[in-house]
Amino acid sequence: MRRRPGMYIGDVHDGTGLHHMLWEVVANAVDLHLAGKATHLSVRFDGDWVEVQDDGPGFPLDQPARHGGRSVAEIVLTTLHCGATYDGHFPHVHLTLAHHGVGLAAVNALSAELELETRTRGGVYRARFARGEVVEPLTRVGASDRTGTRMRFRPDPEIFTSVAFDHTVVRERLKEVAYLNPMLTVELDGERFRQRDGIAAWVYDLAAARGAPPTQRVRRMSGYRHQVHVDVALTWLDEGPAEVLSFASQAPTIDGRHLRGFWEGLKRALAPELTSRAFQKRFGPGLVAVVHAGLYDPVFAGPTRERLQSPEAQKAVREIVEEGITRDPELRESLRARLS
Repeated sequence: MRRRPGMYIGDVHDGTGLHHMLWEVVANAVDLHLAGKATHLSVRFDGDWVEVQDDGPGFPLDQPARHGGRSVAEIVLTTLHCGATYDGHFPHVHLTLAHHGVGLAAVNALSAELELETRTRGGVYRARFARGEVVEPLTRVGASDRTGTRMRFRPDPEIFTSVAFDHTVVRERLKEVAYLNPMLTVELDGERFRQRDGIAAWVYDLAAARGAPPTQRVRRMSGYRHQVHVDVALTWLDEGPAEVLSFASQAPTIDGRHLRGFWEGLKRALAPELTSRAFQKRFGPGLVAVVHAGLYDPVFAGPTRERLQSPEAQKAVREIVEEGITRDPELRESLRARLS
């Protein structure tokens, strides 16, 4: 991994690979939250170090015989693709699409130093690594009645042109994580992001940022169809271009089947007689929306893997949106008025 880091975390010169290191660690905490095992995620910068902490169950203390009796922590942090998640929970998400799925082993290998502290089964356990190698194996260092994991790492300046994180990029991405996970509390250097209204609050904030609060209240439509979790929020302004943000399993996308399903659902509920192009031209102005499709095994396409290709997402989003509008007479009439 250290010989060809770009294969695992992306460009090591423009900052994308550096930030991918952080997203890999953050994604593990989000995994735990989605599995119902964590409610708090914090990120903290300390010089060249970055620390990610969660209140999950902590790393398992097992020492599988097939791995020579090494701890699970050591296996996960030194073995590429050793498993989707260290405790086998689902779902497993990726906060970035390019080179996704490399796991914590790549983070460890490309860090000058990495420190792990995990609290589980009444104890506090610590391990230290350097450039992917074990320096101190997982050892009990104290007692605790709490659970959780704290991981600190220092990106290796021998690998990255710059090891300085862009705090604006990190802050905006963590805010997105908070919007997409309304029951998760996210912190960055003590600043707290907690969005209990989820993407509905996001849509309202997007509209307000354009200097024109919504002319109608934000509508939210969500459900589970065809093994896809669908979450959609929308509103509209009197004028301005359409602004539709889309995500697939927490990762931002620029296009894909979920977006196609979104527009199809709107058209079927409001003006099935129009062509797709005509409908978007007449309805699009003023629209502000966020579309999120959560899949266990999303399929992406495109040179930067930012287009969702999973057909079940299109069908699921289409059905949820169409039903959400047809079951809300007030919303349907308001939207149909925009087409008149």
